[in-house]
Amino acid sequence: MNLSGPAAPVFEAVGVIHVHTTRSDGCMEPGPVLDHADAAGLDYLCFNDHNTLALAHEGWHGKMHGRVLSIVGTELQHTDRKSHLLVFGARSLEPGRHILAQLEDLKAEGAVAVVAHPRERSPLIPFFEGYPWSFGEEPLLDGVEVWNWMSAWKGGVSPLTLGKRMADPDAFVKHPDPEAVKFWFRVGGCAVGGADAHGHTILFRKVFPYGFLFGRVRTHLLLERPLSDPSQLKEALAGRNCFVSNAVVGDARGFRARAESGVLLVELPGEGWITILAGSDPPVHTALLGAGKHEFKVSEGPVHIEVYRGGRTWISCSIA
Repeated sequence: MNLSGPAAPVFEAVGVIHVHTTRSDGCMEPGPVLDHADAAGLDYLCFNDHNTLALAHEGWHGKMHGRVLSIVGTELQHTDRKSHLLVFGARSLEPGRHILAQLEDLKAEGAVAVVAHPRERSPLIPFFEGYPWSFGEEPLLDGVEVWNWMSAWKGGVSPLTLGKRMADPDAFVKHPDPEAVKFWFRVGGCAVGGADAHGHTILFRKVFPYGFLFGRVRTHLLLERPLSDPSQLKEALAGRNCFVSNAVVGDARGFRARAESGVLLVELPGEGWITILAGSDPPVHTALLGAGKHEFKVSEGPVHIEVYRGGRTWISCSIA
Protein backbone atom coordinates (compact mmCIF):
# COMPACT_ATOMS: atom_id res chain seq x y z
CA MET A 1 0.00 0.00 0.00
CA ASN A 2 1.64 3.24 -1.16
CA LEU A 3 1.32 6.68 0.42
CA SER A 4 3.26 8.59 -2.21
CA GLY A 5 5.56 8.18 -5.16
CA PRO A 6 5.19 7.82 -8.93
CA ALA A 7 3.63 4.36 -8.71
CA ALA A 8 1.14 5.24 -5.97
CA PRO A 9 -2.50 4.38 -6.73
CA VAL A 10 -4.46 7.61 -6.74
CA PHE A 11 -8.04 6.40 -7.19
CA GLU A 12 -10.08 4.86 -4.38
CA ALA A 13 -13.14 2.61 -4.57
CA VAL A 14 -15.17 1.69 -1.49
CA GLY A 15 -17.29 -1.41 -1.37
CA VAL A 16 -18.40 -4.53 0.45
CA ILE A 17 -17.24 -8.07 -0.18
CA HIS A 18 -18.58 -11.39 1.07
CA VAL A 19 -22.27 -11.07 0.22
CA HIS A 20 -24.67 -14.00 -0.32
CA THR A 21 -27.85 -14.19 -2.39
CA THR A 22 -30.52 -16.80 -3.08
CA ARG A 23 -27.98 -18.55 -5.30
CA SER A 24 -26.62 -20.05 -2.08
CA ASP A 25 -27.83 -19.32 1.46
CA GLY A 26 -28.77 -15.65 1.20
CA CYS A 27 -32.39 -14.46 1.37
CA MET A 28 -32.54 -11.92 -1.49
CA GLU A 29 -32.12 -11.74 -5.26
CA PRO A 30 -29.06 -9.87 -6.58
CA GLY A 31 -30.95 -6.89 -7.99
CA PRO A 32 -32.53 -5.80 -4.68
CA VAL A 33 -29.21 -6.45 -2.89
CA LEU A 34 -27.53 -4.06 -5.30
CA ASP A 35 -30.30 -1.52 -4.70
CA HIS A 36 -29.27 -1.51 -1.04
CA ALA A 37 -25.60 -1.16 -2.05
CA ASP A 38 -26.45 1.83 -4.22
CA ALA A 39 -28.46 3.42 -1.42
CA ALA A 40 -25.44 2.93 0.89
CA GLY A 41 -23.23 4.89 -1.50
CA LEU A 42 -20.94 1.99 -2.40
CA ASP A 43 -18.75 1.95 -5.49
CA TYR A 44 -18.76 -1.85 -5.82
CA LEU A 45 -20.32 -4.96 -4.31
CA CYS A 46 -18.79 -8.43 -4.48
CA PHE A 47 -21.04 -11.49 -4.32
CA ASN A 48 -19.43 -14.59 -2.81
CA ASP A 49 -22.11 -17.26 -2.97
CA HIS A 50 -21.04 -20.69 -1.78
CA ASN A 51 -19.43 -22.99 -4.36
CA THR A 52 -21.03 -21.34 -7.38
CA LEU A 53 -20.47 -18.74 -10.08
CA ALA A 54 -24.15 -18.76 -11.04
CA LEU A 55 -24.47 -14.98 -10.92
CA ALA A 56 -21.60 -14.62 -13.38
CA HIS A 57 -23.34 -16.96 -15.81
CA GLU A 58 -26.49 -14.83 -15.38
CA GLY A 59 -24.67 -11.67 -16.43
CA TRP A 60 -24.16 -9.95 -13.08
CA HIS A 61 -20.34 -9.92 -13.26
CA GLY A 62 -19.22 -6.46 -14.36
CA LYS A 63 -22.74 -5.05 -14.52
CA MET A 64 -23.35 -1.47 -13.39
CA HIS A 65 -26.39 -1.23 -11.15
CA GLY A 66 -27.02 2.42 -10.50
CA ARG A 67 -23.60 3.66 -9.36
CA VAL A 68 -22.45 0.25 -8.12
CA LEU A 69 -20.21 -2.16 -10.02
CA SER A 70 -21.40 -5.73 -9.47
CA ILE A 71 -18.56 -8.25 -9.06
CA VAL A 72 -19.05 -12.01 -8.80
CA GLY A 73 -16.62 -14.14 -6.81
CA THR A 74 -17.35 -17.24 -4.78
CA GLU A 75 -16.86 -18.71 -1.32
CA LEU A 76 -15.45 -22.21 -1.48
CA GLN A 77 -16.06 -24.70 1.32
CA HIS A 78 -14.04 -27.76 2.21
CA THR A 79 -15.87 -31.08 2.07
CA ASP A 80 -16.64 -30.88 5.82
CA ARG A 81 -18.21 -27.40 5.20
CA LYS A 82 -15.54 -25.75 7.34
CA SER A 83 -12.42 -23.98 6.00
CA HIS A 84 -13.74 -21.35 3.61
CA LEU A 85 -11.98 -19.35 0.90
CA LEU A 86 -13.16 -16.12 -0.73
CA VAL A 87 -12.13 -16.44 -4.36
CA PHE A 88 -11.94 -13.60 -6.88
CA GLY A 89 -11.29 -14.02 -10.61
CA ALA A 90 -12.26 -17.70 -10.94
CA ARG A 91 -13.46 -18.81 -14.36
CA SER A 92 -14.77 -22.24 -13.34
CA LEU A 93 -15.26 -24.33 -10.19
CA GLU A 94 -15.14 -27.99 -9.22
CA PRO A 95 -16.76 -28.04 -5.76
CA GLY A 96 -16.71 -31.27 -3.80
CA ARG A 97 -12.95 -31.77 -4.09
CA HIS A 98 -10.47 -31.12 -1.30
CA ILE A 99 -10.26 -27.36 -0.86
CA LEU A 100 -6.47 -27.30 -1.26
CA ALA A 101 -6.76 -29.13 -4.58
CA GLN A 102 -9.30 -26.55 -5.70
CA LEU A 103 -7.00 -23.78 -4.49
CA GLU A 104 -4.10 -25.09 -6.52
CA ASP A 105 -6.16 -25.18 -9.72
CA LEU A 106 -7.67 -21.75 -9.14
CA LYS A 107 -4.26 -20.21 -8.52
CA ALA A 108 -2.98 -21.78 -11.73
CA GLU A 109 -5.67 -19.91 -13.67
CA GLY A 110 -4.85 -16.60 -11.98
CA ALA A 111 -7.55 -16.36 -9.30
CA VAL A 112 -6.96 -14.72 -5.92
CA ALA A 113 -7.89 -16.65 -2.77
CA VAL A 114 -8.39 -15.12 0.68
CA VAL A 115 -9.12 -17.12 3.85
CA ALA A 116 -12.59 -16.29 5.15
CA HIS A 117 -13.13 -15.82 8.92
CA PRO A 118 -10.04 -17.93 9.74
CA ARG A 119 -10.57 -18.00 13.52
CA GLU A 120 -14.36 -18.01 13.66
CA ARG A 121 -15.89 -19.28 16.91
CA SER A 122 -19.11 -21.28 17.26
CA PRO A 123 -21.95 -19.54 19.12
CA LEU A 124 -23.79 -21.40 21.86
CA ILE A 125 -27.17 -21.45 20.12
CA PRO A 126 -28.71 -23.93 17.64
CA PHE A 127 -28.52 -23.45 13.88
CA PHE A 128 -25.36 -21.32 14.01
CA GLU A 129 -21.92 -22.85 13.59
CA GLY A 130 -18.35 -21.66 13.41
CA TYR A 131 -16.27 -22.24 10.28
CA PRO A 132 -12.58 -21.68 11.11
CA TRP A 133 -9.72 -22.39 8.72
CA SER A 134 -8.00 -25.67 9.54
CA PHE A 135 -5.19 -26.00 6.96
CA GLY A 136 -2.46 -23.77 8.40
CA GLU A 137 -0.49 -21.17 6.46
CA GLU A 138 -0.99 -22.61 3.00
CA PRO A 139 1.59 -20.90 0.73
CA LEU A 140 -0.89 -20.42 -2.12
CA LEU A 141 -3.09 -18.11 -0.05
CA ASP A 142 -3.28 -14.45 -1.09
CA GLY A 143 -4.54 -12.96 2.14
CA VAL A 144 -6.89 -13.05 5.11
CA GLU A 145 -10.31 -11.71 6.00
CA VAL A 146 -9.27 -10.05 9.26
CA TRP A 147 -12.67 -8.49 9.99
CA ASN A 148 -15.90 -10.37 9.28
CA TRP A 149 -18.90 -8.54 10.70
CA MET A 150 -21.21 -11.54 11.14
CA SER A 151 -18.43 -13.72 12.59
CA ALA A 152 -17.61 -11.06 15.17
CA TRP A 153 -21.24 -10.72 16.13
CA LYS A 154 -22.13 -14.39 16.39
CA GLY A 155 -18.90 -15.58 18.04
CA GLY A 156 -20.02 -14.59 21.54
CA VAL A 157 -23.70 -15.41 21.21
CA SER A 158 -25.34 -17.55 23.88
CA PRO A 159 -28.93 -17.85 25.14
CA LEU A 160 -28.02 -15.28 27.79
CA THR A 161 -26.49 -12.73 25.39
CA LEU A 162 -28.65 -13.17 22.29
CA GLY A 163 -31.19 -10.49 23.22
CA LYS A 164 -28.54 -7.85 23.95
CA ARG A 165 -26.60 -8.68 20.81
CA MET A 166 -29.70 -8.38 18.64
CA ALA A 167 -30.82 -5.12 20.29
CA ASP A 168 -27.45 -3.34 20.03
CA PRO A 169 -25.24 -5.31 17.62
CA ASP A 170 -22.68 -2.56 17.07
CA ALA A 171 -21.75 -2.71 20.75
CA PHE A 172 -20.37 -6.20 20.08
CA VAL A 173 -18.58 -5.61 16.76
CA LYS A 174 -15.99 -2.96 17.49
CA HIS A 175 -12.70 -4.34 16.19
CA PRO A 176 -11.11 -6.80 13.74
CA ASP A 177 -10.54 -10.29 15.11
CA PRO A 178 -7.13 -10.17 16.85
CA GLU A 179 -6.61 -13.88 16.19
CA ALA A 180 -7.27 -13.30 12.48
CA VAL A 181 -4.72 -10.47 12.54
CA LYS A 182 -2.17 -12.85 14.11
CA PHE A 183 -2.96 -15.33 11.35
CA TRP A 184 -2.38 -12.60 8.75
CA PHE A 185 1.10 -11.96 10.20
CA ARG A 186 1.96 -15.57 9.34
CA VAL A 187 0.17 -15.75 5.97
CA GLY A 188 0.81 -12.25 4.61
CA GLY A 189 -0.84 -10.93 1.48
CA CYS A 190 -3.85 -8.63 1.58
CA ALA A 191 -6.06 -8.07 4.62
CA VAL A 192 -9.75 -7.47 3.88
CA GLY A 193 -13.02 -6.98 5.73
CA GLY A 194 -16.30 -8.62 4.82
CA ALA A 195 -19.98 -8.36 5.71
CA ASP A 196 -20.88 -12.06 5.36
CA ALA A 197 -24.34 -10.76 4.55
CA HIS A 198 -27.17 -13.30 4.25
CA GLY A 199 -30.24 -11.47 5.53
CA HIS A 200 -30.48 -13.83 8.50
CA THR A 201 -33.64 -14.81 10.32
CA ILE A 202 -33.23 -15.49 14.04
CA LEU A 203 -36.19 -16.54 16.17
CA PHE A 204 -38.48 -15.83 13.18
CA ARG A 205 -37.20 -12.26 12.98
CA LYS A 206 -35.24 -10.73 10.13
CA VAL A 207 -31.98 -9.38 11.49
CA PHE A 208 -28.98 -7.60 9.99
CA PRO A 209 -30.54 -6.80 6.59
CA TYR A 210 -28.27 -6.10 3.67
CA GLY A 211 -28.59 -2.32 3.90
CA PHE A 212 -27.61 -2.41 7.57
CA LEU A 213 -24.46 -4.43 6.91
CA PHE A 214 -23.45 -2.29 3.93
CA GLY A 215 -23.02 0.58 6.38
CA ARG A 216 -20.49 -1.31 8.51
CA VAL A 217 -17.28 -3.10 7.47
CA ARG A 218 -16.02 -2.04 4.04
CA THR A 219 -12.94 -2.78 1.94
CA HIS A 220 -11.27 0.17 0.21
CA LEU A 221 -9.41 -0.50 -3.04
CA LEU A 222 -6.55 1.75 -4.18
CA LEU A 223 -6.41 1.82 -7.96
CA GLU A 224 -4.38 3.27 -10.80
CA ARG A 225 -7.52 4.28 -12.70
CA PRO A 226 -11.19 4.79 -11.78
CA LEU A 227 -13.05 1.57 -11.02
CA SER A 228 -14.80 0.26 -14.12
CA ASP A 229 -13.88 -3.42 -14.44
CA PRO A 230 -14.16 -6.38 -12.00
CA SER A 231 -10.54 -7.36 -12.67
CA GLN A 232 -9.46 -4.26 -10.75
CA LEU A 233 -10.67 -5.82 -7.49
CA LYS A 234 -8.49 -8.86 -8.07
CA GLU A 235 -5.53 -6.68 -9.04
CA ALA A 236 -5.86 -4.51 -5.93
CA LEU A 237 -6.04 -7.52 -3.62
CA ALA A 238 -3.13 -9.26 -5.34
CA GLY A 239 -1.11 -6.05 -5.05
CA ARG A 240 -2.14 -5.55 -1.40
CA ASN A 241 -3.52 -2.13 -2.31
CA CYS A 242 -6.46 -2.14 0.08
CA PHE A 243 -7.54 -1.38 3.62
CA VAL A 244 -10.61 -1.91 5.80
CA SER A 245 -12.89 0.63 7.46
CA ASN A 246 -15.90 0.71 9.75
CA ALA A 247 -18.38 3.17 8.26
CA VAL A 248 -20.22 3.45 11.58
CA VAL A 249 -17.25 5.50 12.82
CA GLY A 250 -16.93 7.69 9.75
CA ASP A 251 -15.81 7.98 6.14
CA ALA A 252 -12.23 6.68 5.79
CA ARG A 253 -11.63 7.77 2.21
CA GLY A 254 -8.21 9.34 1.88
CA PHE A 255 -6.38 7.12 4.35
CA ARG A 256 -2.97 5.97 3.12
CA ALA A 257 -0.03 4.09 4.65
CA ARG A 258 3.39 2.95 3.52
CA ALA A 259 6.31 1.23 5.28
CA GLU A 260 9.81 1.55 3.86
CA SER A 261 13.30 1.15 5.35
CA GLY A 262 12.05 1.08 8.93
CA VAL A 263 9.78 4.10 8.54
CA LEU A 264 5.98 3.94 8.56
CA LEU A 265 4.13 6.84 6.94
CA VAL A 266 0.45 7.23 7.71
CA GLU A 267 -1.95 9.81 6.28
CA LEU A 268 -5.16 10.24 8.27
CA PRO A 269 -8.33 11.74 6.76
CA GLY A 270 -9.42 12.84 10.25
CA GLU A 271 -8.55 12.64 13.92
CA GLY A 272 -7.81 9.27 15.48
CA TRP A 273 -5.70 7.22 17.87
CA ILE A 274 -3.34 4.71 16.26
CA THR A 275 -2.01 1.34 17.39
CA ILE A 276 0.88 -0.16 15.39
CA LEU A 277 1.95 -3.80 15.48
CA ALA A 278 5.26 -4.53 13.75
CA GLY A 279 7.00 -7.89 14.07
CA SER A 280 8.36 -8.46 17.57
CA ASP A 281 8.32 -4.75 18.45
CA PRO A 282 6.16 -3.73 21.44
CA PRO A 283 2.84 -2.26 20.24
CA VAL A 284 2.92 1.49 19.61
CA HIS A 285 -0.08 3.42 20.99
CA THR A 286 -0.28 7.06 20.00
CA ALA A 287 -2.04 10.03 21.52
CA LEU A 288 -4.88 11.58 19.54
CA LEU A 289 -3.52 12.58 16.14
CA GLY A 290 -4.96 15.09 13.74
CA ALA A 291 -5.67 14.75 10.05
CA GLY A 292 -2.55 14.73 7.89
CA LYS A 293 0.71 12.82 7.56
CA HIS A 294 2.48 11.13 10.47
CA GLU A 295 5.76 9.22 10.62
CA PHE A 296 6.81 6.33 12.89
CA LYS A 297 9.88 4.13 13.22
CA VAL A 298 9.12 0.41 12.88
CA SER A 299 11.08 -2.78 12.35
CA GLU A 300 11.36 -4.32 8.90
CA GLY A 301 8.62 -6.76 8.01
CA PRO A 302 4.80 -6.89 8.20
CA VAL A 303 2.99 -4.01 9.90
CA HIS A 304 -0.61 -3.87 11.10
CA ILE A 305 -2.24 -0.49 11.84
CA GLU A 306 -5.52 0.22 13.57
CA VAL A 307 -7.01 3.70 13.88
CA TYR A 308 -9.60 4.24 16.62
CA ARG A 309 -12.42 6.65 17.30
CA GLY A 310 -14.91 6.48 20.13
CA GLY A 311 -13.60 3.15 21.38
CA ARG A 312 -14.04 1.45 18.00
CA THR A 313 -11.69 0.59 15.17
CA TRP A 314 -12.24 3.05 12.36
CA ILE A 315 -9.50 1.87 9.97
CA SER A 316 -7.59 -1.42 9.80
CA CYS A 317 -4.61 -1.65 7.45
CA SER A 318 -2.09 -4.46 7.09
CA ILE A 319 1.13 -3.94 5.12
CA ALA A 320 2.99 -7.12 4.13
